[in-house]
Amino acid sequence: MAYLYKETRIGLDWVRPGATFDITVPKPKKQVQTHQALIQDAPITRNDQHNEDLPPSKDDESIFSYENLATTSSIHFRAIHRFPRSILWRVIEGGKVLVLMPIDVSKPHTSPNVETGTAYRLRFPSAIQPSCVALFDSAEHDVLCIFALTKDNVLYTFKLKPDFFGTGAEETRLYDGWCHSYVSTTLTIRSPHFVRAISADTVLITLQDGGLIRFNRIIQEPDGERTL
Repeated sequence: MAYLYKETRIGLDWVRPGATFDITVPKPKKQVQTHQALIQDAPITRNDQHNEDLPPSKDDESIFSYENLATTSSIHFRAIHRFPRSILWRVIEGGKVLVLMPIDVSKPHTSPNVETGTAYRLRFPSAIQPSCVALFDSAEHDVLCIFALTKDNVLYTFKLKPDFFGTGAEETRLYDGWCHSYVSTTLTIRSPHFVRAISADTVLITLQDGGLIRFNRIIQEPDGERTL
């Protein structure tokens, strides 16, 4: 029996003019005072003294590793009728940058503005916790949901429509409400271990002490009421 294969070249030359889009993640609008007080009173540990977020030395090998080699990465596969369907995500630069790359080898004619081989770099104010990135597809809408927990205990929720993966201006790709943030005081005294998304509005965080926390996104209704 004969098998036919289609070969697709994948390399590290994705950083080229016109193919990379840098996006700065906004800082939380509100900081809980209790959260700030706990941080100020917390004892300095060995991990706090060693800042892993600082840029490496100036030699070429260190710079290449810092900017290109991922500490965490995976491929998220979406439903077959959605595009982009396959998205490679990587955490680089000491955890401060989350790179999203559509890697589909073909695209439908209904999505002319979405290109493969492009990279969308989400730069965070603080480094992302190890194993604390989760992706989920909304069942109601064609929206990719991304949850990321940073080392300053901020849980970011991104709602990305297909236009986000286009090559147009940033104003046309980032709509109002594309990014939400929540500061958790519980995670200040209990260290997170892993993040798992179970729906577009619910995320589970396992703790290093064996505990489990569920976060439900609260939706603000026009009449002022809040619902889960």
